[in-house]
Amino acid sequence: MVEKNRPDVIIIGGNHHNPLGVVRSFGVNGIRPYGIIVVGKEKNSFVAKSRYWKKTWLASTDAEAIEIMKRNFGNRAQKPVVITCSDSIAMEIDLRLDELKEQFVLPAMGNCQGAIAELMDKHKQVEFCEKNGLLMAKSWIVDLQSDDWPEDITYPVFFKPVTSAEGVKLDIRRCEDEEAAQKYKEVLRDKGYKRFLLQEYIPFNRELEFVGSMADEDAFIISENVREWPLTGGTNCFFVVDGNTSLQKSCLRILDVMKKSHFTGCFDVELFDYNGKIYVNEFNWRNTGNSFFALGTNVHYAVIWYLSKIGEDVSYLQHTTTDTNQYAMNEATDTRNILCHKVTLSQWIHDWKKTKSFALWFSKDPIPAVYRYVYLLRELFKRRGTV
Repeated sequence: MVEKNRPDVIIIGGNHHNPLGVVRSFGVNGIRPYGIIVVGKEKNSFVAKSRYWKKTWLASTDAEAIEIMKRNFGNRAQKPVVITCSDSIAMEIDLRLDELKEQFVLPAMGNCQGAIAELMDKHKQVEFCEKNGLLMAKSWIVDLQSDDWPEDITYPVFFKPVTSAEGVKLDIRRCEDEEAAQKYKEVLRDKGYKRFLLQEYIPFNRELEFVGSMADEDAFIISENVREWPLTGGTNCFFVVDGNTSLQKSCLRILDVMKKSHFTGCFDVELFDYNGKIYVNEFNWRNTGNSFFALGTNVHYAVIWYLSKIGEDVSYLQHTTTDTNQYAMNEATDTRNILCHKVTLSQWIHDWKKTKSFALWFSKDPIPAVYRYVYLLRELFKRRGTV
């Protein structure tokens, strides 16, 4: 297939299935992106093994990734389009927006430097929701170096990093009472955290994901989580398209709020359904880890964003789906539910057979999955099944 003379597209993210799903989404649409993969201290990347890359670079830090981007793409006649696939790189780019926007087409909010970074703060997200009439759990920010404690906290309560870039999901924990909360506060302080967010527990009926992109044309997928990993504060690892009309109306309301804030880019909004009321759990102002869902649903929202930003017609592409037979699975993490006896092997096999979108396996691009499977098997034996 002969590629059109389009501006380059650059995907930046970690050694994770997030950018892998995006490059495959572009690849099946005949577009070969460039990739800058932040690997930390690692020397190799399974993501870089995809057949759909035009070229990849490995970076040890987000700052180095941006320097690679500037050095190789900073003087193109047509501005390259950048898709961010991690919170930390999204923040780094947003905090340097004024410097970079002259050379690149970037995700932004009102074209204002630091606006996305500010709304990565979960406490700011609560204020954002209150201002715009969206429901969100009450929250408090606790200074871990202080003995002060909010007086109006209700239990149980969730501990979360104030921004995703400040911590990891594994440190999210539910505490049932103040005694447990105070003990966990000390654990977090010992880990080096300076502050943490406490969030009211919503006894939700369902946990949902609203992911997509916003430009001149919007595209999105709404799904319901079936299973997660880790079991507390985890990420969805088996999920299905939700075609509920009422839920779609709620998501369109959220989309309208983001649009009025002049956001453009890929997004991931985590939602709770509590007795028919939709609560926002968290806004993520970057591409979602669910990006591989595009491969089964054929909703290639990242591609739609790219083509919209360069002025091409996207009317021929599918913009959403209500097909409730569409399942997605992160097989690397969902198998751990078998080991922890949260799902039987026979049930898991049944679920695997009806799944069309996998985080790692893709028959048209198998090599990344093979590399990752080998690594995960080694870790499984090394840790005796606790990986």
